[in-house]
Amino acid sequence: MQDPVLNQAMEEWEKSSDDPKVCEEYYDRRKAVLDEMAAVREAELRLREAIRQSKKGMREHNILV
Repeated sequence: MQDPVLNQAMEEWEKSSDDPKVCEEYYDRRKAVLDEMAAVREAELRLREAIRQSKKGMREHNILV
């Protein structure tokens, strides 16, 4: 590799990936990020459903939407 910064980053990654503690920390952090993304997505879906239900109720009660 000709880019010294990228080369150093790759070397550090290779060294750290051999360390079980670093790998565990990486996967724990990755899981936390994915869990947070899933929670946000779930909240978005619940909000959309609540809005849909609200509009449906308004239509059923002849309230203009």
